[in-house]
Amino acid sequence: MPSFILCIRATILLCSLFSSSTKAYKIHSSCQPEKTFVKDAADEAFTMADLALDELRSSPRDPQVNRLLGLLFAKKDQDPATMDVTRLVSTLEGIRRAATENEARPDPINRDAQYNVMIYCNMWVDGDSRMIANTARNICSPTDYDTMAITWNPARSTLNYRPSQMTICPWFFQWAHKQEYKEYSKVKEGINKARARRTWEAFSRAMFGRNKGFDSMRMLEQTILHELTHTLAGGVLLDVQVTGARKERDGYGWKTCLALAKNGGTNPDNGSPVTAFDNAHSVANFGLAVRLLRDQPPLYVLEDGGVTDQMP
Repeated sequence: MPSFILCIRATILLCSLFSSSTKAYKIHSSCQPEKTFVKDAADEAFTMADLALDELRSSPRDPQVNRLLGLLFAKKDQDPATMDVTRLVSTLEGIRRAATENEARPDPINRDAQYNVMIYCNMWVDGDSRMIANTARNICSPTDYDTMAITWNPARSTLNYRPSQMTICPWFFQWAHKQEYKEYSKVKEGINKARARRTWEAFSRAMFGRNKGFDSMRMLEQTILHELTHTLAGGVLLDVQVTGARKERDGYGWKTCLALAKNGGTNPDNGSPVTAFDNAHSVANFGLAVRLLRDQPPLYVLEDGGVTDQMP
């Protein structure tokens, strides 16, 4: 989603948060009373990653998937059907492992804990003081209501004890409760009803705005997928500075991601050149676009960011 989602790296110690019976990710009790909402959104985010990974591995690859790859990742004059997508596959594979591996981490004798992810709401645990901190005061800026979520990663030198941490900012829930279509399942329900009633045009204007824009689908599922790419499991992707962009963190939004693919970008930390494969929101956009494509009947994201039920 077109929100400023900060990726902050710090050394964090979380002890005994994962048991031998848990998956490699866990939703913390701080997400109550929204825990079910967060769990459903996390499940959908992992589904998006799974579908995208399966599509990349398909042979031959669906022409519509190649079209999306061409828009979001291909450089000028690059053929999406033959370009190297290893980086994207690696990101999605890591996210899949975080959802499916049955872990016993952190474990003092296990030195490969990179697939641990803890999802918090409005809090995190400091590694030095072992104190719980309220992110609304200390991490999520109270004046930056575009920041929906933040991810912290452990230092690699102490990888075996520390999962990545994602925290969802409180105003996301305040915003979501005012929205009729805040979850993917509700969006699909609205789409199906609109089609049945032959009111697709009216619904699409209500859902996507006058231009039926993909960026209007501001859902927690896509935010979580974006944040998962920031984790060690997801390959620590960046919020890339897009070449020519006016804002400091502008690797968000459909059209900006398309510009990044064609024009390139820079690492916001050191200014080194990077590509769309390094950008968290490019992957999140791809995941949601494939999810729309694979639902029945499918929806298609157009080059201008519009969403249609007519195959382009």
